Amino acid sequence: MGRFDALKEENNEPEKKTNSNQRERNTKRVTTQKPTKKPTKKPTQETKQETKQETKQETKQETNQETKQETKQETNQETKQVESAWIKRIKHTQYEESKRININNPVFWNGPYWVGPKFIRIKKNKTHEREMYFKKINEGTASNYIIMHNKLEYSKNEEDWYDSWEDTFTSTQLQALADYEEQLISNHVDERMHELHEINRFISDRHYKETGELDEFALAEKRAYEYEEYCKQFEEENTIEDGDEYTEEYLEHDII
Repeated sequence: MGRFDALKEENNEPEKKTNSNQRERNTKRVTTQKPTKKPTKKPTQETKQETKQETKQETKQETNQETKQETKQETNQETKQVESAWIKRIKHTQYEESKRININNPVFWNGPYWVGPKFIRIKKNKTHEREMYFKKINEGTASNYIIMHNKLEYSKNEEDWYDSWEDTFTSTQLQALADYEEQLISNHVDERMHELHEINRFISDRHYKETGELDEFALAEKRAYEYEEYCKQFEEENTIEDGDEYTEEYLEHDII
């Protein structure tokens, strides 16, 4: 390089510095300048009406949804209340029915005997004198105390009340009870007679083994046995004779 080139470079250095300084200033201006806003159009009447209609529709939809939800909740609450009332009634009726006593239930019967509950109450006689008397007792002004005896009433189910315990049974039930008790008595008598018969037989057998003679019991049994055999033979002979007469009549009818 010559002297001329070196001078050129020295002369170009300040220009370069000035160019770099201008660039920095330009970049600062660009950054400091505020962004320009686009011009906005003024809303017209049509756009205002559209926005109003849109807002009205949105509010209507919201109110409709709210009213629907409220009505649904109210209807659900009403249906629940109605269902709960019906359920309470059903449970009450079931409880009342469970408390009732079915007098025809075989659980409460042992044959003709009633083994169920027995209810007794005092029949109330509401009279003016009675009410005044108890009023004086409650007030403490009664001079003496009288124990009043009223009629008793009987029931099996605490619903139907009668003047006596027998009246709680029907006529057929009472007849069945009487027949059953009579049968029990006859069965007891038969069992007792059978026991006595076996005792007398044992004594008679022992007497025959010891003496070789028949006592009165043995003789009575012998006579009873002979009588039974005679009755059997008599019945057999009568049946044979009746059969012969029938065959003779049948043959005569054929010959004629």
